[in-house]
Amino acid sequence: AIDDPDLGQGLPPRRPVAIDLPVGAYRLQGHITRVHADAERWLLFDAFPGKKLAELDFRQRVPLFIEWALLRLAHPGQSVRLRLLTTPAPREGLRWDDHLNSIDVDACRDDVILRLSRLVAFWQRAEQQPLAYLPKTSWAAATHAAEGRRDAMRKAWAPGAFGIGERDHRPGYAQWLARGAEPFDPDSADATPLVDAALMLIDLIRFGDAGSAA
Repeated sequence: AIDDPDLGQGLPPRRPVAIDLPVGAYRLQGHITRVHADAERWLLFDAFPGKKLAELDFRQRVPLFIEWALLRLAHPGQSVRLRLLTTPAPREGLRWDDHLNSIDVDACRDDVILRLSRLVAFWQRAEQQPLAYLPKTSWAAATHAAEGRRDAMRKAWAPGAFGIGERDHRPGYAQWLARGAEPFDPDSADATPLVDAALMLIDLIRFGDAGSAA
């Protein structure tokens, strides 16, 4: 058995949940397939073999946040927990999934709806005005304070002669999106939209001052 309060008795069977929910000016419909359920609990579960939680970026976290929020809003009386199986890390601190599980959604329902609405609006704007999305560099911008942001972004993008950064990933989409710029200076015209979007997204999925949540 896994030494985990949510998984110690094993993973319940998968049970997709249908969603049809008004969220601000939008209506979100579909099925959440990562739900595992028994008579007592729902787990929104995913496993990331070989990855530490801190290595999960917006690509993984934004969809998980949306699914967690929709389940909590659509089924307010149901026990729902987000659980991510990742490689243990020393001094991990507060986990992001544990932080979300501690949120009293009933007490801040309007706030959760607003966060979802802003995420949907962001997605719609991106369809009309595409923003160069650089996953590693964006995540570095979002997870470092202003004084360390430039260095963190530079290391994520192009760590130097002995490292492989996002710029070097094949087949070269990142370099193409960057259009030859070096998108690691938070004050440059090339990097400012990326940094602004990253900071907005991290705020939406972390709930306020949760900077210590990995």
